[in-house]
This record gives sequence, C-alpha cells and structure tokens, in this order.
Amino acid sequence: MAGRSGPRPRRVATLTLAVAVGVTVVAGPARAAVPGTRADGGRATTATVPAPFPVRATVLCPGSGLAVTADRLEGAAGQRYLTLRMVNCSDSITRADRWPQVALLADGQRVPLTPVTEPGQPLPVVLHPGRSVVCVVRWGTVPTGDTEPVEVDGIAVWPLPGAPAQHLALDTTAVPGTTIGIGPWHTGTEA
Repeated sequence: MAGRSGPRPRRVATLTLAVAVGVTVVAGPARAAVPGTRADGGRATTATVPAPFPVRATVLCPGSGLAVTADRLEGAAGQRYLTLRMVNCSDSITRADRWPQVALLADGQRVPLTPVTEPGQPLPVVLHPGRSVVCVVRWGTVPTGDTEPVEVDGIAVWPLPGAPAQHLALDTTAVPGTTIGIGPWHTGTEA
C-alpha cells in the first residue's frame, strides 16, 4: 500500500518440525530483549518435546523475514548434529547461498569453539516466500585432556550476513576449545 506509515505487522509462520529428545521449541520474536520474553513484554511460549515426533509449532516472523528453528538434534560417536531450518516468512524472495554463523550458549555466554565451514560450496538457492532451507551444525562432546564438557542451553544463529541473531533453546553439551562445523544452507529436507 503506497504511502502507508508505521511498523509493518509481524506475520506468523506455522511449521511442521521433527524435533528430537532434549530440543525445546520456542515461539516468540527472535529479537527479544530478555531471553524467554517477547519484545512486547509477554512471555515466549516454550514446550519441550520428549521424543522424535513431528510437531506443529507457530513461530513469529522476525523483522528480517527469516525464521530459524531447530529441526533435529542427534548424537553419534562423541558428536552432536543439529539440523537447523530457515524459512522465508517475508513477502520477498531472498537468496540463501551461504553458511549461517552460529554460537553455542551456556548460561547466555558463548561457548569458546572454533567455527569451521564444512566441505563443499553452497549452491545458489533462491528462497521464495514460505519456502525453507536446512543446514547441519556439528560439535564434539567427548572430553579432551583437562577440558570437560559444559551444559549448553541455547544456540545463537545469524541466518545470513547482516541479519540479527535468533536464539533457540537447546539441552545438550559441548567441549570448549574444540571446533564447531557449519554446513551451508541447502534445499534438502534431510541434512
């Protein structure tokens, strides 16, 4: 609408997610001033899903128009593998041909990990409104030398360069001082 002034209302995206044990789904704006609250002062809605079953979650679309969710958290051979999904909840087409930036959080503080982009080049992806892409993030959980794992309660995700961070709740562990492997966004449903 030409000539319209004022803030644009936030859209709501409804996603079907496959959520694994220990992952908490958080519904609320990603840019809340205090974790667990919404920008309007209300509480964010959270629900821990105890088993790997598909669930429907309503996620408010952040101002960037890109909503990030944690689809699945799996573990194998001393590693954790988290599948992230980014949905374009805006009215515009965007490109998703890069790696996200991520940081694991323990009590709101970054866990010191060295980011490493996983092998392979990201393919050009044109992300139409309502469409999504996925990527996998990998980190170690086995103690190294004198370094013990720490409890991780969240992950900060910067989906694309210039986009604000979105914070997702997690319940896992990580070993400080190790690497965190980050895969590029791609259109596959499985990572």
